[in-house]
Amino acid sequence: MARTQQAVFDAIKASITAEPLLVNVGTNLSKTSILGLFVWLVAGAIVVVETGFDAFKLEVQALGAAAQVGNLAWYRAKILAFQYGDNLTFINNIYQYATIDATKQIIKRCSIEETSDLQIGGVMRIKVAKLDGTNLVELTTPEKNALTSYINKVRFAGAHYQLFSNNGDILKVSFQVYYDPIIPLSTVKTNVEKAITDYVANLPFNGKLVISLLTDQIQLVEGVTDVVFVSAASKFSAGDAYESFTRFKVAGGGYFRISTTSTETLNDTIQYIAQ
Repeated sequence: MARTQQAVFDAIKASITAEPLLVNVGTNLSKTSILGLFVWLVAGAIVVVETGFDAFKLEVQALGAAAQVGNLAWYRAKILAFQYGDNLTFINNIYQYATIDATKQIIKRCSIEETSDLQIGGVMRIKVAKLDGTNLVELTTPEKNALTSYINKVRFAGAHYQLFSNNGDILKVSFQVYYDPIIPLSTVKTNVEKAITDYVANLPFNGKLVISLLTDQIQLVEGVTDVVFVSAASKFSAGDAYESFTRFKVAGGGYFRISTTSTETLNDTIQYIAQ
């Protein structure tokens, strides 16, 4: 950081004073003397140089921040910048959009993890979703194909990836909920189901669904006196088999949606016990 002109002047004066043969000169140096005026002007020139170095440093840092470093954060930013329906142009040795149009940036959630493959080494596992109103949904086939083409153009040579987009892993959970019957059962049921759906909906994209935290949210519902976890299971798509879990789970597609299948809804899987 550039120093003030006074700070530089004082530093030069201290340096002169430190020399045994010039100690008297340095001690009596003032800005009103000819030598002092010269030193003051030199101090001003040094401040200009230091200010220029500060500006140059900031410019280099900005260029570095914008550089194509190819890390996971960079890839995520690139995927969020994808514009459906627009072609890429090769400008300044990189593929980019000639015009930025945020209305065409359909990817609203993206997470990237790096996994290992014995044959090809590191592989980026990319999960994406778009919004339909306020609900996360999968990309259509044309959208996914366009995104794949986009990634193939902007990625670094040799970078391997897998792209996933689905309508959310299907989730079913079962609890025993004890409640105070002074609160109508219909009210308790409505609020318990809302607590569960709100918790699931507000999970970070590709975040963990933690059973203990979900249990805590149910426990906060007015009238609920105790909560006993019974079971939890999820699957990537309707055709898959359920996989049970007891502590936590990360959705394969990045987010969960509660099952609406008969016998698997919250109304079916939560038992209410008056206490």
